[in-house]
Amino acid sequence: MEQSGSALAKATRSPVKGSQTTYPLPATEIAPRPEEHEHFFNPVLSDSDDDTDINQHYCSTLYPGCKFKGYQTSGDKKYEVEVQIREVDLAQSYLCGDLLIRGLTAEYPELITCFDAEVIGDRYDFETGKWKATRNIDLQHWRRFGAFAGIEKQRYKYDPKRSDHIFMRWKEQFLVPDHRVDALKGGASFAGFYYICFQRDTGRIEGLYYHAQSEMYQRLVLNRVPERKFGTYDFR
Repeated sequence: MEQSGSALAKATRSPVKGSQTTYPLPATEIAPRPEEHEHFFNPVLSDSDDDTDINQHYCSTLYPGCKFKGYQTSGDKKYEVEVQIREVDLAQSYLCGDLLIRGLTAEYPELITCFDAEVIGDRYDFETGKWKATRNIDLQHWRRFGAFAGIEKQRYKYDPKRSDHIFMRWKEQFLVPDHRVDALKGGASFAGFYYICFQRDTGRIEGLYYHAQSEMYQRLVLNRVPERKFGTYDFR
């Protein structure tokens, strides 16, 4: 979600299913090198058949019910953000959840949206192919995640079920609790989407918001909220 000068654009419902980011980087267009065209849009998955020790659906730091807290930046402003994951199925390249952002507009101090995710891998490529994102736009954003450099060096050999980093796109679909609301006053918009890099080991999410008519490279940073653990008691 972003702060925009225009009213919220309509959001269509279409199911879709980190690494340290280095800032700042030049906001110039990056033309794909000739050898990238064949591999960039089709990740080469692991050719190993030994998946016995791998959870095909979720991992210990990304699972249904887990929560994240952090912020999103826009210019010199920083907004508090909370995310709760509702469903995760890496085998189906799918994830969904709720995103809460505070202070985006004076009229709406808290806004909650439901989002779907495309997990890059079996079903989805690094090429977005929609939401007005071109190949150059994709590369400009993916290359701002440090972990993506390693994938490029390996000619896009990447498997989300094995990699420490999971790449996704998050698309906000509607407001919670009233999904019928598709327009807001005050300049809030969820017409764009997030490029996401999640790191299993740290439980950290880094993202970049993109919308063709908005400020570029609005940064999202989230850290997993540890679950409370309770001791075991013997009631007599």
